[in-house]
Amino acid sequence: MKPFALYLLLGASLSSHLLAEEVIAEEKHTILFDEDSCCPSSLTLQLSQGIRRDRHTHIIAGYKNKPTVMSELIYKNIQSYPTHFEALYKTPTLFSRLRTGYGLIKDGDQKDSDFGKDHRRGAWSRSKADVPKGYVFDLDFVLGHNFPAAYKTTFTPLVGYTFDIQKFHIRNGVQTLGFDYRIKGFDIAPKAVKCNKRLHGLRSYSRSRWNAPLVGLRIESSPTRPLTYHGEYNFLFALKYKEKAYWNLRRAHFDTSSSRRKGFGHKALVGTRYNFNSNLSLGLDYQFMHLMGKGGSITACEEKKRERSKSFRKATNASHEVSLALLWKF
Repeated sequence: MKPFALYLLLGASLSSHLLAEEVIAEEKHTILFDEDSCCPSSLTLQLSQGIRRDRHTHIIAGYKNKPTVMSELIYKNIQSYPTHFEALYKTPTLFSRLRTGYGLIKDGDQKDSDFGKDHRRGAWSRSKADVPKGYVFDLDFVLGHNFPAAYKTTFTPLVGYTFDIQKFHIRNGVQTLGFDYRIKGFDIAPKAVKCNKRLHGLRSYSRSRWNAPLVGLRIESSPTRPLTYHGEYNFLFALKYKEKAYWNLRRAHFDTSSSRRKGFGHKALVGTRYNFNSNLSLGLDYQFMHLMGKGGSITACEEKKRERSKSFRKATNASHEVSLALLWKF
């Protein structure tokens, strides 16, 4: 009986040792891999309110690129308050997101400069105006594949498509004329003249549209239970830029279309989430966007007389946005 009791004691000891190793392994696996966040399917709805600031430039060249910069429009300090809605669906391998937002512009400035020589020399007209209203709009859809990694981190390569619109209303203009160069087709004195002239009745607008496919990468991590962190970068290629503008004082319409093969852009996002429970979360996000359309042409039509198309050089739009988000997970 003594050998049997000894074997029984050794067997029990070995079983408890193996069981303890299994429990430790499961705990390590739980620490390294967040099965709760990547395995079950889930639908998350997000509503966010942000504050955004834009800077938009629009540059055209003269006929046959002479001068290289004939007119430069700059919209700066464009402040808006966009509201975003987002639907995010995740499975163990799939990541999909539809996001849209709209915000009213409350304040901004516009500056318009015309040049007669290359390298922004020979300025013959300058004007400044307010941008008291308008709107910004964005819509994008992305699809990706989740790759879980250690320490509750997930890498997700992305593909998708994005649309962006900005519309600026231009009011309260003041023009400064400084003629120092004669341009063919314009009644401009060769002698420099400087004066300020208020543009009474100015009610013009500019509407820009951007669209492009994108590729990107998203990283999400949950090092601690209440908090999750995420970062995302998207590269926009084959970006198309179109602008319609109207200058009411001359009854002039302008249509701009860029070359798709030359346009590109960037969108970057970082944020954090505080999870109150398995369903409700509060988030804070920061997003940066930079878009560039290049090449193409611009056509002007003034008082029903179509003018010759000019070379469109480039347009850019850079924006910064901070938003507070409320999320509900199903």
